Amino acid sequence: PEFINLSLHWKLLRFITYSRMTTLIVQTEEIKKKFLSFIPERRVKVIPNSVKNIINQKQIKKINDKKLKVLFIGRLEYQKGVDVILDSIIEIFNSKNKDDFKFEIVGNGSLVKLVEDTIKKNNLSNYIKFTRGTSKPSQYMKNSHIILHASRYEGMSNVVIEGMSFGKCVISTKQASSEIITSNKDGILMESVSAVQIIKSLEKISINRVLLKKIGINAINKIKNNYS
Repeated sequence: PEFINLSLHWKLLRFITYSRMTTLIVQTEEIKKKFLSFIPERRVKVIPNSVKNIINQKQIKKINDKKLKVLFIGRLEYQKGVDVILDSIIEIFNSKNKDDFKFEIVGNGSLVKLVEDTIKKNNLSNYIKFTRGTSKPSQYMKNSHIILHASRYEGMSNVVIEGMSFGKCVISTKQASSEIITSNKDGILMESVSAVQIIKSLEKISINRVLLKKIGINAINKIKNNYS
């Protein structure tokens, strides 16, 4: 509710609607807290998202590839931090660590033109592979090493739990994934949505491939024990 600017009419309608509900189902404890001003706690139930297909942790091997494959997959919207992701890629492309990564962006939305224009303007066509939407997101996740999820706010992201179920290192934000990810154990949580934080997180993983493998194994166990 705090991220939506509603008119007085809609606020009144929301209050009336919520007050008459017998049960409201939400995905996380954090979301539950935000609704307690509208509906009694006893009527709010938390049922998290879940995944069916979880790989065996024995499939996780140490990654020796020189370049790590970094994937963003999702809606191309301001909420998802797409603008900041592009800024971070530009900085990496112009740094000494350029050859440590290769990036892929898969998605559709209102920022498609921003993505296309940024790639063209900064000569990134050989550095960022851009696919305008997909009906098979799991294939892209399986072929990546790191999933970048820089949301400014989120309910409960399927990208995060699906990526973890494939043993991938998910780099997300505290605002979006603090209930799912334990930072530096089964993923990485950034303090804020910024290019500095993204670059710092990517570099941490790049120089510590043992941590990358460890995170993958722990991520699988987290999903198996909590979201399956």
